[in-house]
Amino acid sequence: MASTYLSQANGGDAEGHHSSLVPRGSRKRRRVAHYLDTLFGDVEVIDTVDRIGRRVRVLEVDRSWQSAMFLDAWSELVFPYHHVFNEVVARRCPRTVLMLGGGAFSYPKYLLCHFKDVRVDVVEIDPVICDIAHEWFFLDRVEEMLGRNQDGSQLRTFICDGRDFLELGAPDDPEVTYELIANDCFQATDLVAGLMTLESARLVHRRLKPGGAYVANVIGPIEGEDATDIHDVFRTFSQVFAHVWLLSCGEEDPLKVSNYVLVASDAPWDFADVIDVAGLEAAGLAPEGRVLTDADFD
Repeated sequence: MASTYLSQANGGDAEGHHSSLVPRGSRKRRRVAHYLDTLFGDVEVIDTVDRIGRRVRVLEVDRSWQSAMFLDAWSELVFPYHHVFNEVVARRCPRTVLMLGGGAFSYPKYLLCHFKDVRVDVVEIDPVICDIAHEWFFLDRVEEMLGRNQDGSQLRTFICDGRDFLELGAPDDPEVTYELIANDCFQATDLVAGLMTLESARLVHRRLKPGGAYVANVIGPIEGEDATDIHDVFRTFSQVFAHVWLLSCGEEDPLKVSNYVLVASDAPWDFADVIDVAGLEAAGLAPEGRVLTDADFD
């Protein structure tokens, strides 16, 4: 499932490119539309508004905002890191996409509604989340649209673990590869250990077509003693890919937990707002990243 960190410094807002959501503690403009207690935590579907009064629906799992959509434009993107994903899409123009962590299908919906020839495979471990996406986040409308186009194969959903899918592939195609792999898997706001190791980076590389790209929503500070996760993942994926970038999603405080986007590819690209990870380490502003392996999490 996806995760967006909500900074307490700004009152719990999720900053978007077009708007920001109201603080989660503001019950005056927050209505719980649906509630479930699942094996993966308490799930709430929340209807709220942004600061200009635009209606937003949020999927919250264990008090972590997993997905969001505008109710007046349900295929548009709310969270900044999805817009940063699009910087890679603009360069690669992928026709085959693997989404690890479906959540409420925010990014798959966007791709399918805005790119005619794209095919998206979504891996989501929790079937309840998929049901919620259909009932509350208009995934059914996307499937109806694809059905009218007589090409329902454009969207396939696999209920399984993301690491397992990278290892085994699709049931009908064990050797399946993609032009873009997007990782939005989290346990609350923690990175999934099985997707941040050297072994998983090699699996991602094997599932990419030549010149393909991997993008991941990573959460944490990038400076200070606690900035280990992002630097470790950056160092780990740098062992496998020719190029790895860490991109900013806005005006983050480097000492505070925020969303960033990791991009890995063998293709050389230029990006704006690239964070100099090695420079931060060399200056002593962050701990030096280390290469993570599966053995580190046994």
